[in-house]
Amino acid sequence: MKRAFLKLGAFLALVAPCVQPAPKPQENPTPRESLAQRRVERSPARPPRRGPSPGTTASPKILGYSPLFGLPGTVLTISGTGFGFLQGNSYVSVLSASDFHTYTTWPAISWSDTQIVVSVPNNMPLGKVYLIVEVNEQDSPGWNPFTVGIPPTISTYSPGYGDPGTELTIHGTGFGQSQGNSYVSVVSTPPDVWTRWTPTSWSDTQIVVQVPRTMPTGKVYLYVTVNHLDDIGTYPFTVGIPPTISTYSPGYGDPGTELNIYGAGFGASQGSSYVSAHSPIDIHTYTTWPATSWSDTHIVVPVPNNTPFGLVYLYVTVNHLDDIGTYPFTVGIPPMISTYSPGYGDPGTELTIHGTGFGASQGGSYVLVQSGVNNAFFGWPATNWRDTQITVPVPTNMPLGRVSLYVVVNGLESIGTYPFTVGIPPAITGYSPTSGPTGTVLTINGNGFGPTQGSGYVTLQSVSNTWTALTATSWSDTQIVVTLPKLTPSGWNYLSVTADGLQSIGTYPFNVQ
Repeated sequence: MKRAFLKLGAFLALVAPCVQPAPKPQENPTPRESLAQRRVERSPARPPRRGPSPGTTASPKILGYSPLFGLPGTVLTISGTGFGFLQGNSYVSVLSASDFHTYTTWPAISWSDTQIVVSVPNNMPLGKVYLIVEVNEQDSPGWNPFTVGIPPTISTYSPGYGDPGTELTIHGTGFGQSQGNSYVSVVSTPPDVWTRWTPTSWSDTQIVVQVPRTMPTGKVYLYVTVNHLDDIGTYPFTVGIPPTISTYSPGYGDPGTELNIYGAGFGASQGSSYVSAHSPIDIHTYTTWPATSWSDTHIVVPVPNNTPFGLVYLYVTVNHLDDIGTYPFTVGIPPMISTYSPGYGDPGTELTIHGTGFGASQGGSYVLVQSGVNNAFFGWPATNWRDTQITVPVPTNMPLGRVSLYVVVNGLESIGTYPFTVGIPPAITGYSPTSGPTGTVLTINGNGFGPTQGSGYVTLQSVSNTWTALTATSWSDTQIVVTLPKLTPSGWNYLSVTADGLQSIGTYPFNVQ
């Protein structure tokens, strides 16, 4: 779901000014970033405008940058469109989140129409800044924060919801060995009230806090602050027991289609509860879909006849609590990718995509890919297009790593996608044993691991989506030996090897006993 929002938001930024998916009107998934939206009201002093820049007439748009944080001296790559082929009088400036009257110009190292490289000045104070690219007296729309410094990172927490008094465990890195002057804060939505939650336990990778007894029900967003640096991004925790959507069917359909929503906690009768749909095409539009049947585990709603084609995200709201997470429903009949071959290959490889609903000819349809390396989006030009098969070559300048492919026909995207790996990834052929307790020595056989470990690594992913890094005691191109760490989650875990930034395709389960 999260990926679906990011993908569609990034694509829409290519075709419409600053269009991005948004939370429901009463929510704010990145509340502190709303500070940047106040810049116009504050009217801070800007660097002087310097006149037209050669090579572009379009407004600049920042689509992303990497990394998202770094110490002074870090080289930052800004990706987007409309920057101009030459820098000319264009420039990159940043606005300090702590002082809305302070702008700083960051000198560019390189400049092209789609990419700018800058270095974080050595005298830059630590903290969040908002980046702006100005071209021909036009600002880049929308600002995302860059953190000067190394902030803490929240990887996950459990549980995802609970009543006041619930003990919440926050997992991550960079919290510090002891709390010191660090703290956990939450913002409730609405009404954007900040509260500090007192930790009962603190270590560099785990913090335990209790939900205060006086905390009102609703979604809150958690932050860990260490040395005045906040974690980047956060996930909502729900105070209270919200309804849960487990699935619905069908996954797509024209207006008038009867949609069945399955889950739990909907309530025996509808009462004041409701189903709403959010269109990412118009970020301010939420529509209530009237239910024709309602039970605690099953809701039936027809797709309204005036609903425009495209993805919508469905929510069930009970006692003012929304379900956690949602899956997209497509209004209309989208194209379907069934498979493609090969599953990996170097730049220049010819990729054949099989499926249905692509259309007899390409017309305005296209193939879109998202790089898992930098989350950037690329259009891959097709050399052959039929209703059931598309052929595209991997561009020669495509960075190595996994990409997710989408086929877009009449504005409707294929539902679901499988990753294609640009490059030749390592391959796992088997391992032994296939189960065992923590401390077990595991031998992984395969090829393409590399003669030495270098930057390669082995990871396990549990069914609860917890990732564990395994320390290798032996490494060769065809065999790796690792030991299961003590804190590896019990049950099925899925093994992968990453070499030169490329992850093995497919994985095999290992049962931690």
